[in-house]
Amino acid sequence: MRKQSGLVVIILGLWFSTMQFGQQAISTILLPMSMEGKYGYIDRTGRIAVQPLFDEVHPFSEGLAMIRKDGMVGYIDPAGKIVISPQYTDGGDFSAGLARIVSAGKVGYIDKYGRIVIGCVYERYPFVSDNYGDRSSFGSGLALIMIGGKYGFVDMHGEIAINPQFRYASRFCGGVAVVGNDDGDKFGYLDTTGELAIAEKYDAARNFREGYAAISLNNKWGYINKSGQIVIKLEFDAAGEFHDGLAAIKIGDKWGFIDGKGKIKVLPQFVKAMPFSESFARVEISDHYVFINNRGEPQFDQAFEEANDFAFGFAAVGSAKGFGYISNQGKYLWESGDGPIGISIKQLKDNANEPKVNEWWKK
Repeated sequence: MRKQSGLVVIILGLWFSTMQFGQQAISTILLPMSMEGKYGYIDRTGRIAVQPLFDEVHPFSEGLAMIRKDGMVGYIDPAGKIVISPQYTDGGDFSAGLARIVSAGKVGYIDKYGRIVIGCVYERYPFVSDNYGDRSSFGSGLALIMIGGKYGFVDMHGEIAINPQFRYASRFCGGVAVVGNDDGDKFGYLDTTGELAIAEKYDAARNFREGYAAISLNNKWGYINKSGQIVIKLEFDAAGEFHDGLAAIKIGDKWGFIDGKGKIKVLPQFVKAMPFSESFARVEISDHYVFINNRGEPQFDQAFEEANDFAFGFAAVGSAKGFGYISNQGKYLWESGDGPIGISIKQLKDNANEPKVNEWWKK
């Protein structure tokens, strides 16, 4: 399994922040960057927008970004001004005007003025999940909490909306949340009233996206709609969420993509396939990541040892020798390091130890 370097992981995010100047809104894309062991931000031209003064930075969310300085978490605005002083041991990004914080080992939420809206009284839990993203962010007006090792949900006023009772739970997405039973071996879907919308009967389940959710039974994956009806039969060895009308699926040991009718649109041929984002998907082949379009065609004639998905026109990419960003036009921004960030598709093909994969190499 590929293991990303800490340096590239730090820069693998960007967000869209809006700064107000009088009646004019200036929209700025700010990208995390690193210089001499400290982190700051650049703008879409590669100019340093926030000086690298921090030990850790997050993408901007709702106009503020989480930073870590001297071991403590605080928040800055797009000008780099600290608006919430570093004082927490951990924190999350803002969603619906609130951000998760950790103080004295307990979880709570603050608003954009740094005021504690939901007191730090809840237990810590794994905030980030490969399947569900940041589980602590608000969805449908509710956020995940833990009491006594059980998951429940709190509303934006700090009132418990759904009593802690589940061994596992995701954040709400599309009006439902994935929950697990007491034995931890069956999963279903909960609505915002606390009622089971779909019974806990699946061996595994993912969040709803674009009206469908991937579920697993007897080691096979398929998709259901919000009524719990199977709309794409269980015939895959693994399956991801729908994005841009396509979902990554696995047949045998290779990944490809299907459409909403279950028809294979990109043949399974990749070691790994990530969701489509802004018309591109990141796939792995020959220990490198390549971006493809919805026809499975490689883009930009470049392959990377490390890469992230596109967001607002840019993707973070890198190698052991350098890192930076690539635009959706294939142009590099903020190249850093002492070597090439990527290699050509031809070079990747020439270096490959494996035989040709279907017709992909010919594209």
